[in-house]
Amino acid sequence: MKKRLLISLLALSGSLEAQDPGLTDTILPQVGQRGTTVEVVATGNFLRDAREVLFYQPGIRCTKFEKLSKIAGIHSKGPDHTIAAEPGTALKLTFEIAPDAPLGQHQLRIRTRDGLGELVTFWVTPFPVIIEKNPFEDTAEARNDTPEFAQPIPLNSTIAGYLPLPTPQDYDFYRVDCKSGQILTVEAVGQRLGTLHYEGMNDPALAIYDAAGKALTRNDDNSLFGADPWVSVRIPKDGAYFIEMRQQMDYENRRRHYLLHVGTWSRPGLIYPLGGQAGKRIELSLLGTGEMAKVDLMADPGPYEGAYQDIWTEGSPTPNRIHVAPFPDHFESDGYEISQELPVAINGKIETEGEVDWYRFRARKGERYRVRTYGKTLNSELDPRIWIKPAEGNPDKQTWDVDDSLWPEHDLVGHHYREQIQDRLDPIFMFEAREDGEYLLGIGDTRRQFGPEHVYRIEFQPHINGAQVFFDAYPSQAEQVRDRVVVFRGHSYARPLSIQAGFGSDYSGKLRIRALNLPDGVTIEAPEFTTTESQIPLFVRADADAETGGHLLDLVVEPVDPGARGDFRGGFVQVIPATQRRGGYAMAFHRTRKLALAVVEGAPFDLAMEPPRVGLVQSGELSLRVRVTRHEGFAGAVYCEADWLPEGVNKQPPLIIPAGTDAADYKVSARNDAKPGVYPISITGRENEVEGGSVRSAAGYHYLMSRAVNLEVSEPYLSVTLERAAIERRKTGEIVGKIKHHKSFEGEAVATLGRLPFGVRQIEPFPKIRAGDTEMRFKVEVTADCLLEQYRDIFCEVAIPVEGQVIRQQTGSGILRVDAERK
Repeated sequence: MKKRLLISLLALSGSLEAQDPGLTDTILPQVGQRGTTVEVVATGNFLRDAREVLFYQPGIRCTKFEKLSKIAGIHSKGPDHTIAAEPGTALKLTFEIAPDAPLGQHQLRIRTRDGLGELVTFWVTPFPVIIEKNPFEDTAEARNDTPEFAQPIPLNSTIAGYLPLPTPQDYDFYRVDCKSGQILTVEAVGQRLGTLHYEGMNDPALAIYDAAGKALTRNDDNSLFGADPWVSVRIPKDGAYFIEMRQQMDYENRRRHYLLHVGTWSRPGLIYPLGGQAGKRIELSLLGTGEMAKVDLMADPGPYEGAYQDIWTEGSPTPNRIHVAPFPDHFESDGYEISQELPVAINGKIETEGEVDWYRFRARKGERYRVRTYGKTLNSELDPRIWIKPAEGNPDKQTWDVDDSLWPEHDLVGHHYREQIQDRLDPIFMFEAREDGEYLLGIGDTRRQFGPEHVYRIEFQPHINGAQVFFDAYPSQAEQVRDRVVVFRGHSYARPLSIQAGFGSDYSGKLRIRALNLPDGVTIEAPEFTTTESQIPLFVRADADAETGGHLLDLVVEPVDPGARGDFRGGFVQVIPATQRRGGYAMAFHRTRKLALAVVEGAPFDLAMEPPRVGLVQSGELSLRVRVTRHEGFAGAVYCEADWLPEGVNKQPPLIIPAGTDAADYKVSARNDAKPGVYPISITGRENEVEGGSVRSAAGYHYLMSRAVNLEVSEPYLSVTLERAAIERRKTGEIVGKIKHHKSFEGEAVATLGRLPFGVRQIEPFPKIRAGDTEMRFKVEVTADCLLEQYRDIFCEVAIPVEGQVIRQQTGSGILRVDAERK
């Protein structure tokens, strides 16, 4: 029978006031016990008509939505700490958690009638959840800021708490009663909660004190949980012990919620070895506990995160991880001569200062391997550095000296310096021997540090080609903006997909996108592409009778050639900052390889782009007719912009179709190096203004796209070579243009000069070009205002009538010398 955990609004640990104008700002408390039904509060700015909670992991379902008129708020002056909630900004959700729900983080989004919220998290614990009794500022009547006023809690429980931002710093104390010899372990979840979507930090610190006030242990950061601390001690004698929770760095944000797992489980900080061969039973050292464990490894490790296996100790709310590989292991204890053929995994420790372990191995010419070091990725204290060089007698001259790694080496995406994870301290590189023979591999700590927890695992992973696609951030906008697909019934959605070649991939053939788990009535299309392209458009269409709902899709990237698919791995990936500092700096992320899609209703308008009757020529300009049909309830202006255009094609500034107007022209232009071809394009529209909305977060806005039309990019109709000219001041002269025709056209084209210097003007009649013309003459007047100079980069703009439209193209680059008038 399910236990029902009822949580009052006042117990929801602090500020529920919307800080950023997102669809979903917070879910609080962010934790529930396995096998229970819990009530949580969701806050945001546009939660009207909530219909569904889309969970990324199995084990939780939302069974009820209730609107709230009051929420907890730190700015409340009343005794109950509640404030009025504006309509559509707060919901009470009922979550039913299965008895076998996976422990730890569960990602989710809230779907409303016309939108899909940002990704937020909820955590599942094996323990009963206890809410901090005094989440707000401490007063004489209500406080838990010293051991004397510590809140008593039972062992093996999870606390949902909050650290407000008063002056001085807030401290939360909790009291537990322990027995001599008992293990007391406390794990904090703060930064990993991801409650700071855009700016700020959550940097908790933990300590345990005995009844006399002596600190038994403390922690701020660590290799296991990063900025989230954990501590574990063996209790010296019976009595009361006090847990201190505070902020280590007191940043200015106010959303500093936390979870504390408090209990008696054994907490290894690290596992050795850090992995093993698939299908084997191996013995693991649980470092820091003195314990050993025998574990059966998975028989068929998957790609990416599917090759990691969780290692649980009894009663623990969070696991350690190891990496499982389909090839054998070599251990430092077996010696430094590796007898196995590659691929192989090398396991060892750095236990003395400055130590470098050197291994000798054999490699075959032309075989490619990704040398993947596991240190920080699997929570080792080691900051590894790797060397490979030919052994004596090997004529190969290559050497490798690698310290850290970038995002692509991990098959992930992110900014190379603003976004950091400790995994990137592990070196990863491609190794390909140029000669059959022996090579030497060395590994040490970059800082010359050492110890029992400075362990490593180096895998020679056979190379496989690949590619990832992802939603790149829009300029000057947060990464959460439109990081999901929201398509209205009977409408289209388009979004640029950025392309990242897999690390070391040399596949140059055509690739395609294939969507799995698509709901009925929804189609996804994307053009074929190669990894040399930076972006492609993704077009999504929902039929008018498609059923509304949220879905998680797999986007598979695969070669168009079926014969190449066995040696290729690719798909969609998303790395969303969970907590960001000012300037977009982030160190905690929500990772997923699922694309969230929602079919919704209530589109405020329809958008259409008329198929162009003519193509766009290199160095030319083309006007595209955009039409908007507004629905009842919306009469405002519509903001339009092309999200994606082929490389070499540029767009105009955003087009605003004013209220009362139903059509306008959107101009695109092609550079002279634009690649000829036929490309599908569309126009994206949204309301120009929404009350309470935020362009920066996209909250409150509805994005609709026209159906794709084909745009042909082709060579220009003609090219003009402008001959050098010299004209005296106060005189009239000519600039001669030599014409070369590339494509035929009917009628007359009109030519004008551009980039003429100040004091020089073209005078009528303007030259007209007909089919077969080979030369034209521009009449030019130089006034006294023009400086004596040689002027470069004068060009010719030609307006060509084609199919009822005027195609404008630029051509030529001439020189005009202005001389002094002769007397």
